[in-house]
Amino acid sequence: MRLAEMLLEMAQLVSAERARAGRKPPSGAGARAPYTWSQTLRDVTVLFLVPAGTRAKFVQCEFRANHLRFALSGQHPIIDAPLHAEVIPGECFWQMEDKGAGREVTLTLTKRNQQNWWACVCQGDPLIDTSKIEPENSKLSDLDSETRAMVEKMMFDQQQKARGCPQARSSTNRTS
Repeated sequence: MRLAEMLLEMAQLVSAERARAGRKPPSGAGARAPYTWSQTLRDVTVLFLVPAGTRAKFVQCEFRANHLRFALSGQHPIIDAPLHAEVIPGECFWQMEDKGAGREVTLTLTKRNQQNWWACVCQGDPLIDTSKIEPENSKLSDLDSETRAMVEKMMFDQQQKARGCPQARSSTNRTS
């Protein structure tokens, strides 16, 4: 059995185990992809199961703005493909931990555009319907300063309207 086939089988077993435990598999778990994945607006998390005994020094992971390469020493790459969208390579990382009968490698890809959902990890992978994604609740402190200011203004305007008071003025200059 090839390594990629073995990884796919292990990923399917993890998905089945999560389903039995009542946990939803990560969104985007593709039938032909040798990994499972999930995402937030900020990043994409990719999970690979690798054989027990795999050491960190065997992992070869290269993050580029538009490309991902993941392989184990002496093996064909498990992924060597263009990404769905651009990432910030300097903020991407991987880690490995023991999981059941094997080990799990987690890749964290930091999205360059943190306002969009990805339909897949790599171009050519099975697509998910991003309109069905239910985003996590965010806090104002999670937002960038421009977005936060806009949300705070909208909240203020809503409160003022509910009280019957004047709303904040637009930041654009108006001449009379």
